[in-house]
Amino acid sequence: MDRRQTWSRVLGSMLEPSLKHAILHQFSPPQSGTEPIHYADFGCAVGANTLGFAKFVVDALKTRPDVIDRDIVCHFADLPSNDFNTLFKQLPPFTGQGDGSVEERTWFADGVPGTQYGRMFPRSSLHVAITTLTLHYLSELPKSILDKSSPAYNKGKIGCYGSSPATAEAYAKVSRQGLRKFFECRAEEIVSGGVLGFYCPGRRDRAHPENQLFDDSYYVLDIEKTWKELVNEGVLTDESLDDFNLPLCHPSIDELQEAIEHPPSAFRIEKLDFIEKSSLADKPMEFDDAEAYGKFMAFMFGNMRPMLASHGLAPELTDKFEERYRQNCEKSYAVKKAAGFPMNMSMCVAVLIRK
Repeated sequence: MDRRQTWSRVLGSMLEPSLKHAILHQFSPPQSGTEPIHYADFGCAVGANTLGFAKFVVDALKTRPDVIDRDIVCHFADLPSNDFNTLFKQLPPFTGQGDGSVEERTWFADGVPGTQYGRMFPRSSLHVAITTLTLHYLSELPKSILDKSSPAYNKGKIGCYGSSPATAEAYAKVSRQGLRKFFECRAEEIVSGGVLGFYCPGRRDRAHPENQLFDDSYYVLDIEKTWKELVNEGVLTDESLDDFNLPLCHPSIDELQEAIEHPPSAFRIEKLDFIEKSSLADKPMEFDDAEAYGKFMAFMFGNMRPMLASHGLAPELTDKFEERYRQNCEKSYAVKKAAGFPMNMSMCVAVLIRK
């Protein structure tokens, strides 16, 4: 099991007990005994975590006598850029269609392209829904952070972490607007008595939104450091750095509550918890040497490549960026090893019931 799967398992354990309890004791299935049950994963991405959550929800539903004989449809929803083909290739064979080498699935599946900050399903069509590690992504970047005449102009930074208070508040305002839109759309799509669960990186309160990241904030700081080195060497321009901003803002737990309860409030909060500096791993991270650490961080950097490409960086420049980033990570290996390679993130976890 690679480190990303380990993180997914650890994070999933924050939500699963409360989500299962809501499915077993709070969820109201359709009165018609033949109507299918519809489950949706918003921002599904691909991989073991996506399919693991689908199996978890189906297994929980199937323990109920009033659901056990019904068809269950799992809708995987994400932006059109998501690699749905890779996800579909990972699906286990449907019952009766496999060769017995793997556990077969008892549920139907489809993919739904679109943004979670808009409607993606018909009214009152979903019974259970989740979103994991998505609500800190912004629906759009605040325009003021690219305006050189604005106090929120984000010069020399790639996000709101460590930015000026004006920049951070511009991010937080867009985040709050997106959260309200998310819950408004899900309220239209989820049936009365339906369940919505989520977890996302978060903050304890709305003060100082510039304090965004977790103990691994050096990931972003090292990217900024690498970018500035390449700017100083003339490989990249100042404008390339100033015009690039990560569309991320960790919401505070009270901002989430306000968005959930924004009139007309359609959800009852069954659980809404803040977990400070939760470990992303079930055991300390270890690397054999600086080279192994550099390779791992370069692998993590792969998540940045699509964003850099959309920003206009040519593939050869992105390759050079990744190589320099790897070298910088190797140089910082001793310091980070002494700190224990901290991988902690403060999280907000919730289970909601549609009124």
